[in-house]
Amino acid sequence: MNIVLWIFQGVLALMMLLPGLLKISNTKGLKVKGNGNMDWVDDVSSSNVKLIGVIEILIGLGLILPMLVGIAEWLTPLAAVGAVGTMIGAMMLHIKRKDGAKAIITNLVIMAIALIYLTRGLCFNSIDRIDFVIDFTVSHYEV
Repeated sequence: MNIVLWIFQGVLALMMLLPGLLKISNTKGLKVKGNGNMDWVDDVSSSNVKLIGVIEILIGLGLILPMLVGIAEWLTPLAAVGAVGTMIGAMMLHIKRKDGAKAIITNLVIMAIALIYLTRGLCFNSIDRIDFVIDFTVSHYEV
């Protein structure tokens, strides 16, 4: 189960990190690189596109680094919540622009992966913590 969660985390992190890097690196060339999929940048200021990119990068890093290094692991589920929120905002923009279902499908896929990770990850982590408490308690009181 842990391997499956790491795969979900890795895929989701890449799906947030790579577009985020693209958004902060070259906002003017974004529309050209997107082959028609990034026309929304015309409706958003350059600084807002870069802000979205920074948020996506932070989400991507937050999905991997805390659990990888074992510090502030509670940030990982919050990053998943951030991914869901970011995708809801992206879907609202695409609906407002009437971009069609093709533009929204990617957002739905990313949101589904984030929700799967969030629900399963929280359950998996809480089970691990319960097992740890039980093991610690039993071993502590054994004679």
